[in-house]
Amino acid sequence: MPPAFFTLPPLFRRRARFPRPRLHPARRGRVRFRRPSVHGGQTRAEPFRQAEAIGRPCHVVHRSRRRLLVFPEIIDYVHYQECLRDALLCCGVRCHAFCQMPDRVHLLLTPESPAGVARAMRRVSERFAQSFNARYGGERPRWEGRHLATSVPGAARFWMLCRYIENNPVRGGLAPSAAAYYWSSHAHNAHGKAHNLISAHPLYLELADTPEGRQRAYRRMFAAAYFEAGYGVMRRAAFNGRGAGGKGAGGDGLDGDAGDDKARQLR
Repeated sequence: MPPAFFTLPPLFRRRARFPRPRLHPARRGRVRFRRPSVHGGQTRAEPFRQAEAIGRPCHVVHRSRRRLLVFPEIIDYVHYQECLRDALLCCGVRCHAFCQMPDRVHLLLTPESPAGVARAMRRVSERFAQSFNARYGGERPRWEGRHLATSVPGAARFWMLCRYIENNPVRGGLAPSAAAYYWSSHAHNAHGKAHNLISAHPLYLELADTPEGRQRAYRRMFAAAYFEAGYGVMRRAAFNGRGAGGKGAGGDGLDGDAGDDKARQLR
């Protein structure tokens, strides 16, 4: 007879079975798993090529790892712009608006080649990370991971996104106004200060026939209170990886035609 402290092992162990998550019929066989992100349990935009279409603008957000500074010095801001300009020219991508925050970057890009934005962002992130580690030391990645991207349908969403990007320093407390922040595209779009990183979008060229008229129309739309309602929509769309379009596109549920008409009235 075995001692009292001796217990026989079980013949088998019953394993807990959890229900397998069901995917939407449109996504079955396309995405096998979803890796959680650090943004409050939300997930990244995957796959990215669904949000990238040739000739269609997209909002790109690239955050630093653990919200650390990626631009501690002025030379880092300048070097990132150089890397971004070379990557955009190499991959065939146009930039219409940008904003460099101390721990993240907001870009409004339009690809002119297949997967142009994905290749350009990979190129600029790798090149900048290598120079950053060589300058300040360390071998860890500077960026949080792959960038976030959402498509931008409609003229009203385009102007909302321009204001959302260029007003980031104001909401973050870095500048009293968008015009007072140097590391953004507001000085080019609203005041005509030339920047070699920006190329005009057809919607921007339709504002007026002269550069001065376009700048006045841009400042008028930038100051309109109508576009403030889109801040929460753009932020949720950027983190959820969904386009900021209508109900059919999985966006904010606003009517795109009504928003486009409102944008024309504000010109």
